[in-house]
Amino acid sequence: GESTPELEGFLYAGDRAQLEGVRFVITLDADTQLLRDTARRMIETLAHPLNQARLSPEGRRLVRGYTIIQPSVSASLPSATATWFSRIFADPRGIDPYTHAVSDVYQDLVGEGSYHGKGIYDLQIFHRLLSRRFPTAHLLSHDLLEGCHVRVGLATDIELLDVFPNSYIAWWSRQHRWIRGDWQIIDWLKSCVPVGGGRMEPNPLSVFNRWKIFDNLRRSLVPPATIALLLVGWFCTPAPILWSAIIAGLMLWPVLNAFLALLFHPPPPGTRFWRDPRDRLLRSMFAVIFLPDYAGMAVDAIIRVVYRRITSHRLLLEWETAADAHRRARSRQLQFILSRLWIPAACVLLFVVVAAQGTAAMVAAAPFLLLWALFPVAVMVINRPAKSWRGGTLTADDRRFLRAVARRTWRYFDDFVGPQTSWLPPDNVQETPTREIFMRTSPTNIGLSMLATVAANDFGYMTIDDLVDRNLRTLETLGRLERFEGHLFNWYDLSTLEPLRPRYVSAVDSGNLLASLWTFQTSCDELAARPLLDESALRGIADTLSVLRQITPNQKEAERPLAFLRLEGLTRDQPANLEEIILRIRAARQLAQDLLLHYRGQETDPRVYWSQQISKQVAAWNDVIDKYLRPVEILMSPPAQLMSLGEATHESRREALAATFSLRNIAIEGIAGLVPLLPFYQRREDQEISRDVHEWLDHLVTEVDRSRRNASEQLAQLDELIAQSQQLEGGMGLRFLYDEERRIFAIGYQVAERRIDSSFYDLLASEARLTSFLAIARGEVPVEHWWALSRPFGSAYGRLPLLSWSGTMFEYLMPLLFTQTHENSLLDRACYDAVRCQIGYARQNRVPWGISESAFSALDRNNVYQYRAFGVPALALKRGQDEDLVVAPYAAALALGVEPAAAIKNLRRLANSGDSALLADYGYYEAIDYSRRTELDGAAGIIIHCYMVHHQGMSLLAYGNALHDNAMRRRFHSDPRIRATEPLLHEHIPEQILPTIGEAHEERPVRQTIATTGAPFVAQTPDIASPRTHLLSNGTCSVTVTNSGGGYLRWLDLDVTRWRADATCDVSGAFCYIRDLVSGTTWSNTHQPVRSPERRYTWNFTPDKAEFRRRSGPCETITEIVVSAEDDAEVRRVTLVNTSRKTCELELTSYLELALAPHRTDRAHPAFNKLFIETEWLPRCEALVARRRLRGSDDRPVWAAHLMVPESSIEAAEFETDRAQFLGRGRTLENPEALTRHLTSSIGAVLDPIFSLRR
Repeated sequence: GESTPELEGFLYAGDRAQLEGVRFVITLDADTQLLRDTARRMIETLAHPLNQARLSPEGRRLVRGYTIIQPSVSASLPSATATWFSRIFADPRGIDPYTHAVSDVYQDLVGEGSYHGKGIYDLQIFHRLLSRRFPTAHLLSHDLLEGCHVRVGLATDIELLDVFPNSYIAWWSRQHRWIRGDWQIIDWLKSCVPVGGGRMEPNPLSVFNRWKIFDNLRRSLVPPATIALLLVGWFCTPAPILWSAIIAGLMLWPVLNAFLALLFHPPPPGTRFWRDPRDRLLRSMFAVIFLPDYAGMAVDAIIRVVYRRITSHRLLLEWETAADAHRRARSRQLQFILSRLWIPAACVLLFVVVAAQGTAAMVAAAPFLLLWALFPVAVMVINRPAKSWRGGTLTADDRRFLRAVARRTWRYFDDFVGPQTSWLPPDNVQETPTREIFMRTSPTNIGLSMLATVAANDFGYMTIDDLVDRNLRTLETLGRLERFEGHLFNWYDLSTLEPLRPRYVSAVDSGNLLASLWTFQTSCDELAARPLLDESALRGIADTLSVLRQITPNQKEAERPLAFLRLEGLTRDQPANLEEIILRIRAARQLAQDLLLHYRGQETDPRVYWSQQISKQVAAWNDVIDKYLRPVEILMSPPAQLMSLGEATHESRREALAATFSLRNIAIEGIAGLVPLLPFYQRREDQEISRDVHEWLDHLVTEVDRSRRNASEQLAQLDELIAQSQQLEGGMGLRFLYDEERRIFAIGYQVAERRIDSSFYDLLASEARLTSFLAIARGEVPVEHWWALSRPFGSAYGRLPLLSWSGTMFEYLMPLLFTQTHENSLLDRACYDAVRCQIGYARQNRVPWGISESAFSALDRNNVYQYRAFGVPALALKRGQDEDLVVAPYAAALALGVEPAAAIKNLRRLANSGDSALLADYGYYEAIDYSRRTELDGAAGIIIHCYMVHHQGMSLLAYGNALHDNAMRRRFHSDPRIRATEPLLHEHIPEQILPTIGEAHEERPVRQTIATTGAPFVAQTPDIASPRTHLLSNGTCSVTVTNSGGGYLRWLDLDVTRWRADATCDVSGAFCYIRDLVSGTTWSNTHQPVRSPERRYTWNFTPDKAEFRRRSGPCETITEIVVSAEDDAEVRRVTLVNTSRKTCELELTSYLELALAPHRTDRAHPAFNKLFIETEWLPRCEALVARRRLRGSDDRPVWAAHLMVPESSIEAAEFETDRAQFLGRGRTLENPEALTRHLTSSIGAVLDPIFSLRR
């Protein structure tokens, strides 16, 4: 685009105007990966004023600055771990966020680096200096020479990723080409060099640049020189062992250097110090094995250059791409090895000759000759793919088990997502204590539900038509939902489609929905090109049959319906081709109807449901055949006279039957083999074509046209589905959730308050890393955000795991449903360590493993299971994770992507645990709570009989990844934006890991299992040596009560009621006086404060309540004390049971003293503290309220309320808020004056405030 003579002829094709204004050019190889933001950083570096190139006055020489910026180039982690060769020689550590710059000798000494062909250059300066500088068709390796002429700056803090050769053969080809290229520029070591036009000019290169060229030549001569030195040492010197020792020392020097470094600089605890010496030893050993071949390759390359330069003048630019080299290497391994059999033959011959020289020569040569003789074996071994057996593999029986579980899990979405929920998934379904479908949903639920349909199609439970229809309805509903900045709110009511209050945008929920939408879009693209019918349809029917068999495990084979057995036979074996699949699906149609008729009339039998599902699946796949694949059925049954049209007709028919019948092929591209048949249809009126062939062609063409129309309509709907998904995804910007200063994401956004949340996601080991990854991939936040996430390490179970906040499996493994893992990367190691720590923790507690956030056995007032995060204490930064033990099967399902063998074993254990079996109609139940028992003396473990939709969705996706070669991960990574950001997942494990905490499990107290029913402690008397206390709390509001009835109510750090630590009197608390209006007898509901003798007194403390039973006067008094789980309130229920034979008229009077201040404040100045409390009576509510007047601008308002609610309406309540009026002169709480008269109804700023109500 520059208007200079040097650029004339630079562009040979295309519009030159498109290049106007281009200043810099970035050059990359086809196998080089440009990391995100790397291009910007290279441009910034080259455009910096101190780096800008400055030319001499004549314009032919660079006097300052740089023309090229060369980044550092590293091997990409996937290529570095692909084979054993790449693992040994590529140093597979991944990208390094810990060291952003390294030293380079050339750059440090002379301020100039070497150009490798991958970097950025100034277009105008580059072509001004190099135009017509070199002879035509002369340079093979031009990068180094170009850099020497235009000056290169090395930027080691900018990194590019390159594909490392995956085999020794590919590496050999690359080295051969490099050596030839280096020797072809030997002319530039002379005083005069060739230039364009066949002329010679004085060499403009400096001594330093000539040294770089010479150093490359020297390096290529090292292997031949090493072999020559060994041979001379063995045969021509009196000390052959000395020369072998010298060479061995040189080859092993990197290993010795590593050990010396460990000796003089001992590594700190946690350092994996053994890795570096091990890798260096392997490299040195294989370098010795490959030494003869390497030397032969170097000599061959040099001889070829000499011959081609002097004699032939041909093939000087012989070159092949890295991709071609890798491809050829796989096909020519045997040929390569056979051509190198001279090496072991030569070793045998040399050994014979050396043995004749004497013992010393034989001892010196034997180790080298033995290793060289192993060359063919070494090549075969080292070129093999490096498969990791770390997690084990799934057996055929394991796969059948998982498929049956997946079929049960899909039932949740099939049954509960429909028009009754506006095609959105309900959050959870609870079976006990009450069966209820919770009509609310979240963005995570919606995204996983959409992907669940894709997984169902992969399994063969759903056709493409059904998938498109369901998801179009889902997206239509989403279009009607209220949103904020394009984001869905955290929760919606499915009955009204209104957002639940308070309206909130969750960063993680939005990120999960975005990941699901991206994966869904690529899945739809794949579905358009995938066969409409394949063996997955038969496997899906087989899975449903498997579930039907499982629910009647004890039924004998002879008692099973014949249709069932025949269906099993049809779906058991692998079909050979599409024709066989169609025949089986057609045959299954009547059998499915027969099976359904067999169970007719048994509506409560679960077998009826599954037989209906079998019939539904078979009918759906038959509809696919009728709609799209009728041409295949016609091609399957050609007329006998078709042969009269020639052999080509039959070939075309066979080609058509072998083609891929996908939506895209049928609708747009056409089916291979069908096109050649159309000319025969156009000549159908010819007398040569028989009537049968004529009708067959008519029928074929008619059905082809009909299937094309149907496919076109369905493809249009699929495109509409993708477009709507892209529109929803495109409107969701994540930038407003990002904190620029902290460089991390807030947890969410408070819509009503128009502000981001005050809490943030700052850990890498978190489910929020998926949101972070997506935001970087979309270009909304910089890559620096990823490095700003904290990476604390712990120490547990002999490992150094990366810590998360709660230690849940969800935090580590949920993102792995989408993102790939690469062995030897930090995230892969973190997830693996997390699973192993989970297994160790569960083994320690003798329970199955899989601990994560889930519902547990606590119930709210509506008998709904509560939900919170449970984790392994050793993995959690949050304290208190060892208080409960809840195991969730979905957590084990997530581990299928890390430890498949251990995970499937654990899932089987959870499914077959007798009375504690968790596998049910809709997959696994939510969890089993081992912190509590169903009975006092029973086994620990309460099953949580509910299903959470996001856990069901994650499980189904995990099953799909495990059984379908990580299909969801592959689809997620097929997005170009993800591929560009993928290297962030290659982060290597730091060399030195210093745990932030010690071995957490060593400090953990012994677990005690608590029963949920029955009383752990029951006593018959209040008279014990010291008070027994019990604490009830919902996290913010807490009640402490003693066995005598004393105690206090506290909210956060404020004492609501006054309390003094007095183990002797124990007179502080909230009390209730009961007076018999007929006899005048007075007692209290607990022992305090009246302390009157009782005929019977018991107190029971259980985890959820405190209960007192007292028999005094004419009745029994039962008091139950609880703290509300939803509201900050203490609730006391007093039940009065008349045990006499006559009617009782009773009067109840409550009493409690108010503090409404921190305990220390109230204790230091009680009288002064009371002056700031005002009381008020609310007649409409019949409630007393109190508030503390604010003393300063930083004080927060505090309100308390007290009311007495009878079962039936009685007389209006009396009230009192003045303690002096209630007690009277010279009285105590044991005998207050208020019990002998009416309450005074005093309110306001009283001197000593209390709450007292009477009914």
